Amino acid sequence: MAAAFAAAVLTFGVAEARQPGNPPPAIEARQPGSPPPAATMPAFHFARHHGEPVTNADLPARKPVLFVFFDPDCDHCKRAVGHMDSEVADWRAAAVYFVSMESQEKIDKFVATYAPHLAAQRNVLFLRDAGGGYMLGFHPIRFPSLFLYSPEHKLLDYEDNEETLFRIKRSMAAFGE
Repeated sequence: MAAAFAAAVLTFGVAEARQPGNPPPAIEARQPGSPPPAATMPAFHFARHHGEPVTNADLPARKPVLFVFFDPDCDHCKRAVGHMDSEVADWRAAAVYFVSMESQEKIDKFVATYAPHLAAQRNVLFLRDAGGGYMLGFHPIRFPSLFLYSPEHKLLDYEDNEETLFRIKRSMAAFGE
């Protein structure tokens, strides 16, 4: 199922550049009729490593939240998360939730290989969306998809290009000003 979803999401295109702090515009490169990234954080129910649930009720009250939807087999995801791992201090201002639909075994192997420093951070969780149903509510375009939400659950920024992760960092910095 995850492979089919990844193939479907990869066809939608690339997000346009945005100014930090402004909600992303409608994405022209999307297939006709496909929804834009969720402007308000949808309800979700993801699972921690041992199955404990993580829902909207578990989010920190005063921190921005960064969701990173990834596929452990995706080369773009490997490079993006590896880059994030090498700059772990840049992600401390937000609660960071990495979410995949793949098996826990694949997630664990991915984390050990590409995100060992991130996994050791108190503000970072690696979660599983077993059926992909909750992830789809965010309307990711392709993997990796990064959604930065304010503490009020409003979309601050969206990126899905490993080359433009700096935009998410810029949006986080603008939020903190």
